[in-house]
Amino acid sequence: MKQVKIQTPTRPERFTWAAGLLDIHPGENVLEIGCGVGLLAAEVAVKLISGRYYAVDPSPSRLVQAKKRNKQFVEEGIVNFQEAKFVDADLPVTFFHRVVAFNVNIFFQDPAPELCKVKNLLHPEGSLFLFYQAPFEIDLTAAAPAIKNLEENGFRIKDVPLKALQPTSALCIIAQAM
Repeated sequence: MKQVKIQTPTRPERFTWAAGLLDIHPGENVLEIGCGVGLLAAEVAVKLISGRYYAVDPSPSRLVQAKKRNKQFVEEGIVNFQEAKFVDADLPVTFFHRVVAFNVNIFFQDPAPELCKVKNLLHPEGSLFLFYQAPFEIDLTAAAPAIKNLEENGFRIKDVPLKALQPTSALCIIAQAM
């Protein structure tokens, strides 16, 4: 009898890189803006013991997939998914040690209301992580519009790492509210 190899879906390596860069500690609270189907949540939730992972996305169909993918963490109360636009989401103030967004274009456009909300949600020692991976190769100049928006809205840039990944490089803008 011929043995059939079953392929299991793999997470794009950008999520593994992002989870490592976030450097999550077991008691920290994380907020993901635009969580999609919950790939980053699955990478991060395993690191949390007393911390919590909140994720917001406006797409009901994506949240169904996210909840299914992270069913155990949802049942354990570690992960909470909320269907909403970020600015309308009901979230705890000064609670989050990390706020993360991956390929959320608003931060590269006119994000004043969103950045004001991020400031209110961040723990005093918390950081914002804006990840970006385009469908074409990028360099650090791709971060310029978001950096400008962050600085104009009261954030200090801590670092902007660029990582060669498949299929294209990704960057992360790490910032703190001033």
